[in-house]
Amino acid sequence: MTTSTDPQAPLNGKVAVVTGAASGFGRAISQNLARDGAKIGLADKDCEAAQETLRLIEQMGGDAVIVEADVTRLDDVTAAVAQVVDRWGRLDVMVNNAGITIREQFLDLTVDAFDAVMAVNLMGVFHGVRAAATQMKSQASGGVIINMSSMREDVAGFIHTSYCASKGGVRMLTKAAAVELAPHKIRVCAIGPGVAETPLTESLLENPGALNDQLDRIPMGRLGQPSDIADLAAFLASDDASYITGVTVMVDGGELTH
Repeated sequence: MTTSTDPQAPLNGKVAVVTGAASGFGRAISQNLARDGAKIGLADKDCEAAQETLRLIEQMGGDAVIVEADVTRLDDVTAAVAQVVDRWGRLDVMVNNAGITIREQFLDLTVDAFDAVMAVNLMGVFHGVRAAATQMKSQASGGVIINMSSMREDVAGFIHTSYCASKGGVRMLTKAAAVELAPHKIRVCAIGPGVAETPLTESLLENPGALNDQLDRIPMGRLGQPSDIADLAAFLASDDASYITGVTVMVDGGELTH
């Protein structure tokens, strides 16, 4: 994968921030946006792990910077956006990707555990939308905000109560923000991955029986890859998607239709 030097590249001259950029979907999305010409602010709590994402982008010939941010804190996210704007003068794309899960049966799920998931997966997205939209409105040129939801916004998953609740919230936050921000030329979309090979699914990948059961539920017969999500994110960030807002696009190999 190499970055595009074509002045007609889909994201040439654009500036993006990706939260949770150190691994998984965040790393793949950052690489794809860089490939298409964007400059990338790599936002993550784990700056050491984000170094690998930075290395991969620089190896491609891309331009990126690591910005430390805990998405549960609005001040952190606002500061991360400000650092990127100070460096490159604007913000065109915000990808609110950071997420966690805690697997507990409902009656064992503690308030603290539920709050922890909501703080990252829902409040973290709210913080990202708020910080990005404030900057994009001030530019008067608009922008694109992409939130990471999940197939689990529609289908409950055993031992995933807090995760499902948070992703359902992301879906409605995306819709509501899209309506209110449209007059400012800001599009807000979400991506709903199905089960994919990321650090969050390591336990599934290590259990052959559970993995085969999961594959049986996916008509396409395979798990998703980070590249599947990253390809969609690059499209939604581009002008080719200029009339798309307020939607969650599912990328699940057909599982929800099965």
